[in-house]
Amino acid sequence: MTPSVSELQLQIQQLQAELQRRRSAEEQRADLQQTLGAHLQRAEAALRESEGRLRFTLEAAQIGDWVLDFATGQTRRSLLHDRCFGYDRLQEQWSYEIFLSHVHPDDRPAVVRRIEAGRAALRGWSGEYRVVWADGSIHWVRTHVTVQHADGKATHMLGIISDITQQKHDETARLKAQQLEAENRQILEASRIKSQFLANMSHELRTPLNAVIGFADLLQSGTVDADPAKRRMFLSHIGNSGRHLLRLINDLLDLSKVESGRFEFYPEPVNLASLTQDVIDTLSPASQAKQIVVRTEIDPSLHDLVLDPARLKQVLYNYLSNAIKFTAERGRVTVRARAEGARRFRLEVEDTGIGIAPDDLPRLFSEFQQLDGGVGKRHQGTGLGLALTRRLVEAQGGQVGVRSVPGVGSVFHLVLPRAATALPPSTGEFGVPTLGGSAP
Repeated sequence: MTPSVSELQLQIQQLQAELQRRRSAEEQRADLQQTLGAHLQRAEAALRESEGRLRFTLEAAQIGDWVLDFATGQTRRSLLHDRCFGYDRLQEQWSYEIFLSHVHPDDRPAVVRRIEAGRAALRGWSGEYRVVWADGSIHWVRTHVTVQHADGKATHMLGIISDITQQKHDETARLKAQQLEAENRQILEASRIKSQFLANMSHELRTPLNAVIGFADLLQSGTVDADPAKRRMFLSHIGNSGRHLLRLINDLLDLSKVESGRFEFYPEPVNLASLTQDVIDTLSPASQAKQIVVRTEIDPSLHDLVLDPARLKQVLYNYLSNAIKFTAERGRVTVRARAEGARRFRLEVEDTGIGIAPDDLPRLFSEFQQLDGGVGKRHQGTGLGLALTRRLVEAQGGQVGVRSVPGVGSVFHLVLPRAATALPPSTGEFGVPTLGGSAP
């Protein structure tokens, strides 16, 4: 059937509308492409600007950058990267293997481990290591690395690198200066302490010497009455002063021997209760003069001790004499001993004395130091007793220590093997021979 005129007109109108719609779509597509093109151009310009700023920043900071392609093993990098390895121009060839050949042999295994770990775990890392230049000089570099990956597999490793050799040299110089300054302070402090010790020692020596000479002159002059009791008293003063001098000289000699490693010990079976009582009896005049009660608490299981009895008496004498010296009248001093495991024992001397301030505790057991070391000190002494005690105990494989509460009292202790053996000397901080470890 032939379409009517109206039908043909309708079809023509529909075709014209479709054509118009298609023209509009084409125009919109063209506009969109133009807009996208403009956006792309602006994005590319912004990217170039950003890359330029980044490049300027890296060059200003003397930081090189690089990208390692795991698939090819090739590395793209900047000139500043190659300068970190001693080159003034960008090298034509560079790879992972060439990089590793420049890493210092001692640092190479650690660098390889970090790279492999970062690749396996898909995470970055940072580190410092040494590289060897073509002229043989060694330089330090610092690197920061990140890993790119796809589908759980590392594809690229990106990083930045900088030469920190000068920083390392500056840090070494700074640490050396700090070390020298600290050593200088220690030397000055040691000089001050030894000067104070010499002043104390001269006083400690002059006092008994004056007594010996004074009483001896009185007896020799004939001006003293013929009263036997008075003469015995003078002779007793001479004897006590002489023994005091002998103890001072023996302490100095013993400390010198221990420090030089020439001190000898003679272990033998020891009855600890009897030895303790001997020391208490020796110091009984001093304790009785102040009406101080001295008690003992000795573990009866400590019957298998093999020690040098003379040296054990010496250290216990130092502890006990200090306890009596610094305890007020009618105070208490307790000597106790107990097992410290199967092979050691612990000996303590506790007093109800003046106590020790926490800040002063580190100074105890140090040579030539007294907590009350000024000209107007209230208690006599040279500062050798506790230092010698520490040396003697450590030389037999033991340790010393103290705990104290100011105004309440102190507890000095030592821990020794039940069967002591002398340890070989070791060199101290300034090349002075020492024995054993440091005081706790």
